[in-house]
Amino acid sequence: WVMADGSEADGATVRSLLGELARMDASGFYGAQDSLPPLGGSVRAMDPAGDTLVRLDLGTGEGARWVRVEGDSIVYRIPSWRVSRVLPELSTLRGEG
Repeated sequence: WVMADGSEADGATVRSLLGELARMDASGFYGAQDSLPPLGGSVRAMDPAGDTLVRLDLGTGEGARWVRVEGDSIVYRIPSWRVSRVLPELSTLRGEG
């Protein structure tokens, strides 16, 4: 597994991240009346050819967070603990932690 800059990613962290993506369940939905916090980060999984398999944009904040799947207009609500599993710190993803 490699990062976008070509550096090697920590295999255990990537396996955990992929497992979390496979089991991703929303805890609710944001409606038109809800104000969304700013974008906190994105995670993109690509195949060996460089084609995007999935891209998630995730909001900042405390507690429940918003997430949007690229190409989907629905804004989902997920628990904050799940965000840290699908968007780990870069140092953890690089195996520096």
